[in-house]
Amino acid sequence: ATRETTLPRSDTKQSWPTPQRSQQIGLFGQPCEGAATLTLDTFPLDPKYIELITPMGRVQDSHVTPTDHQYIIPVGTESGSLVTNNPRKYEVKAPADGYIITIELFKEPVEAQYRNQEYRDNYLVLFEHSCTFYTRLIHIDTLSERVLSSFSFKDQASQHPYASTRIPVTKGEVIGTIGSHSFDFQIMDTNVKDKNIINPRNIDSFSVYAVDTFKYLTGPLRAELLKK
Repeated sequence: ATRETTLPRSDTKQSWPTPQRSQQIGLFGQPCEGAATLTLDTFPLDPKYIELITPMGRVQDSHVTPTDHQYIIPVGTESGSLVTNNPRKYEVKAPADGYIITIELFKEPVEAQYRNQEYRDNYLVLFEHSCTFYTRLIHIDTLSERVLSSFSFKDQASQHPYASTRIPVTKGEVIGTIGSHSFDFQIMDTNVKDKNIINPRNIDSFSVYAVDTFKYLTGPLRAELLKK
């Protein structure tokens, strides 16, 4: 199976629009809006299509620190491969109103040891829901026509083309699709910093704000997903 890449550090220079004086700067160095902390009643994949959720916190394979995201495994998944015969099988939805601020295309696995395996292109999508609240999805097979028409990659020839964007999305909007293979889901709340990390400089800067997904779901959705 392939593994996720890292998002740019918050101190990395990006090509975001020049902020106005009244605008705030978010976790990823982007102009942002609002300061709300959300409780989600929408999940990126409809729970009825979820076979299993692998919890956060495992240390396995290429992960040398506890994983800061969940693995969402759709019904019908048979292996850890990203290869699928139906990349449009399941709709992937925006978990809340906000903006897509980063899109990255993975044309090859991040780690070299996985590059001798069969592989398919897939996307990372980062959402800003407020200046303090973010979600991200990794290993999405396709993006919607509206999303695709709203941005362009700087270097299409790169093995990991990257785009800084600001595409408005609404809760429940279909932003892409996925086949029968696992994908990653993560929530970041900058109001909650993990004090157990000895040296945050040694890891992705946003990982210290990764939070327990289940604590940010409404009661009915949380109960339904905990069964998985």
